[in-house]
Amino acid sequence: MNELSQIHESRFIAEFVRPERRDRCEQQLTTGRGQKRTNKKGRTRAEILSNLEHWVQFERAEEIPLNSRSVEDILQALRAAGPPERCYVISECEKLDAKFWLLEDIVKHLDEHAVFGTIISCEPGRLAYYSHYESEGLSLTFRSRK
Repeated sequence: MNELSQIHESRFIAEFVRPERRDRCEQQLTTGRGQKRTNKKGRTRAEILSNLEHWVQFERAEEIPLNSRSVEDILQALRAAGPPERCYVISECEKLDAKFWLLEDIVKHLDEHAVFGTIISCEPGRLAYYSHYESEGLSLTFRSRK
């Protein structure tokens, strides 16, 4: 994992994860970092991230309103907040996790493949997008810090 990836993960944790969960979240995310290393219980990063939506507890932050859940509206809302075109992804989907993606490509992929438990870190510690599943259906939450 390169230095920029580590910056995205550590700043995401510092800014968006509840203080009492930050240490655990940091330990969970540093396990493997895209490799097959395991934590003390022998679990790989992929196994840990398979429960991403259950163990990440977010601290409240400013939310960016959406007109709809369409890819176009999601991209418009994110672009209005000023992210770069390439964003870092933390995901329960091993194919997506710990990689940089073009913003448009990853948002389309999440929509087309109904991937849940995914965080798009647009600007480290400032703008992140979280896609997860709730009992009522797809829930798209935006969080931004200035």
